Amino acid sequence: MEEHDIGACTAIFIAAFSAEPWNDTSGPDDVSAYLLRFLELEGSMCFVCLSDDAPAAMSIGMKKPYLGGVEYYIDQFCVAPAHQRRGIGSFFLNRIEALCAGQGVSGMLLNTEFSFPARLFYERNGFHVVEGLSVLVKE
Repeated sequence: MEEHDIGACTAIFIAAFSAEPWNDTSGPDDVSAYLLRFLELEGSMCFVCLSDDAPAAMSIGMKKPYLGGVEYYIDQFCVAPAHQRRGIGSFFLNRIEALCAGQGVSGMLLNTEFSFPARLFYERNGFHVVEGLSVLVKE
């Protein structure tokens, strides 16, 4: 992903996450600023998947060091609704994994809602739930 992709990726993000089950209400200015902050982040790894030369999916994240090496932390991954259920998401994840491996990144990590369909999508693509692990937030 590059800065010129922000507009198309903002549209993908809003189309994907404003729908059920997420029902996100973020507006284009907030989403664009969020994506730009990721692009400017040292260690960011942001990708766009094209279909017919137009953005169809996006993934934003970062390289995350851990004691065993470096992994790709996926903060947001989404496919435009018009391109969902056509294999693009699985293709894109596999491509990201190959690109990461070429950069010495040894694995991928993400969080998703346990009861949302996205979890099953990720499990079908080789991710697994880490038993006994909790995501904690302090606001």
